[in-house]
Amino acid sequence: MLSSELAEHIVRETMSRLNRNINIMDAEGTILASGIRERVGERHAAAAEAVLRGETIAIEPGDRRMRDGVQPGINMPIVFRGRVVGAIGITGLPEEVAEFAE
Repeated sequence: MLSSELAEHIVRETMSRLNRNINIMDAEGTILASGIRERVGERHAAAAEAVLRGETIAIEPGDRRMRDGVQPGINMPIVFRGRVVGAIGITGLPEEVAEFAE
């Protein structure tokens, strides 16, 4: 449903407009595309939580989830035809990136 090619396109286009790192994760929380290419293929715990709960997850500096390599930011579920198919993450302090999240 959410291909790596589509995820890479979304990351490229969004990063060029926002000047922020963007991650796209699948329904299991695996990073499909990222501005930090080394992260592709890693599991993103906050994204997996956003998918599972179907709601936005904000990560503040010092958050316990950061132990898993998660960086501060916002992770939102991607909903397609009424079904959560993945998540999009924007790296940065949640209060700074919240305006971009929607």
